[in-house]
Parts: sequence; structure tokens; C-alpha cells
Amino acid sequence: MAFELVGADPEQPGPGSVVARFMLASLAGDQDAALAMMTVDSREGMKLDAPPVESGRVVVGEPFEEDGVLVVPTESEGDGLPPGMDFVLREEEGELRIDMDATMTRMMGGISPDQMMEGMGEALADAMGGVMEGMGNAMGEAMGAAFGAVGEATAPDEPDKPEEAGTGRIWSLAEGRLTPDTIHSLAFVLVDHLPDDFRPPMMELESTESGDETTKFRSTRFGTEEQGFEHVATEYRGEGMTSDSVTMTAYGLKEGLELSLASSENVLQDGQKVTNATIRVAGPPSLLDSMGVVIAANFEVLSVDAY
Repeated sequence: MAFELVGADPEQPGPGSVVARFMLASLAGDQDAALAMMTVDSREGMKLDAPPVESGRVVVGEPFEEDGVLVVPTESEGDGLPPGMDFVLREEEGELRIDMDATMTRMMGGISPDQMMEGMGEALADAMGGVMEGMGNAMGEAMGAAFGAVGEATAPDEPDKPEEAGTGRIWSLAEGRLTPDTIHSLAFVLVDHLPDDFRPPMMELESTESGDETTKFRSTRFGTEEQGFEHVATEYRGEGMTSDSVTMTAYGLKEGLELSLASSENVLQDGQKVTNATIRVAGPPSLLDSMGVVIAANFEVLSVDAY
């Protein structure tokens, strides 16, 4: 593999070597080895199943202490690699490990993923579910870019069905982010494929707004009290990060049916964007198949997962 790592010897002790070993494991696609070098708490929900990186150069800088925290800076060169990342380390179980939660917080200008979610409110939790999976894996895009977790994805002409089809499917879209108008229109297209007992008039029922200087929240319902769609849009403008998300979820469906669309875009302090767009449908196989045809006809699909 034409890859160069300088500034630290992975065979020697010390904080720089911990980061060097972590990078080499991540670059080689060795998820178990990479996770073992992270603190126990920050392993939860982390996914590092990246393909090996074929080329690039990473420089591990001199460790330093800042506000009582041990930091190891890095710089990267190569296609798809970010300019650099500061890793936060702490001692756990008698050895130095990478605190990825603290690393992500540092990268986002002092705002942790938990704080961001609190600032957006519980109502955004569902809308941001897909994003925070990527933010909880803010490596997924940040580290994903750094260590090959995010590569060039090519969608199949007709996306394969999951190996084990469950009662629902999640389509991840290559567009990354859908506009509010697109997600609104697509929801009304998909509703035509739902069972006949779901046919609410698609007129605005009610709308509410709330927020402050950093967070704005708008919820609009279309249909009737019994059934229709709830459209939720949220803007977050915090120090070191901005976020826009929109979700549209059907309510009043028969038991076992589900239809929701979610999209979001997060811009981190360094200008990097983390985007996510998904469509979630649950129901009988005939419904999943018809929805799949409509979705594939309108969008480039990266993956289809069963749940």
C-alpha cells in the first residue's frame, strides 16, 4: 500500500504512537484493532469498517497538553483526506486510549453531539436520527474521509434488495440532502402506493413555530386529525457548527405500516459537510417492492437495508 506515516513510530510507547497505530489499523480496514485503541465509552455506536486506503500521507505532530487534556495533532495529504485532526487521549485501564467523543467535540469547536441534540430539542431526535448516526460516527465522514471510511460510492442501476428482507427497508440516497420541497413532493408521490384506506386530503392542517437565536423549529401537519403527514424542519446555528434538517412522517397508518423521509446537512467548524438522506418504509413485500421502484426511478440509491 503506497501510504506514508511520519512523525511517530507505532512500535514505540507514547501518545503519538497510539495515534499512529490507530491510523494504521483504520487505514488497513481493521475495525477491531482500531476500536481497541479507543476509550470504552467512545466505542459505542462507532463504525469503522472502512476499505483500505491505497495512498496518502499522514504526519503525526508533537503531543501537547491543553486545559488538562492530552492532544496529538495530525496533518494529512492525499485525495479525500482532510487537512488534519487533533486527537484527544486519556488514560484508561492503565494505557493511553483515544477519546473519540472528546476528539469530535474539539473538532466541532467545543460542541458535543449530545449538546447539539439538546439544543435542537427532543422533537428533532427522530428527524436527526440518520444524521446523528453519522455524527456519532462523525468520523464516518470526518474520520471516514481521514481513514477511508467514506469512498466514492457508485449506486447500482437497480439497487439490490437486502439479503434478509425484514418488514421494512431503509433507502440511503446518493443526493446526500433533499430540499424541503423535494421531500414534500416525494412524500405525496409515495402515498399513492399506500393501501387505499390512507387517502387524507393533502391540505395544511396546522403549523407551529418555535426557537431562539441558535435553533428554529417548524412543524406543519397536512391532512386530517386522524391521518396525514407531519413535516418538521429545524435550523441550528451554533458556534462551530450549523445544521439544517427536514423530515416528513406519515401518521394514521394501519399497524405494521410506516413511511418517513429524512434529510439533513451539518457544516462543521472546518467547513466540512456531513449530509444524510433516507427513506424508510415498512409494510408487506408488495408495498416495499412498489416503493423501491418509485424511489429508484427518482433517485440514485446508495444502499438498501432491512430492519
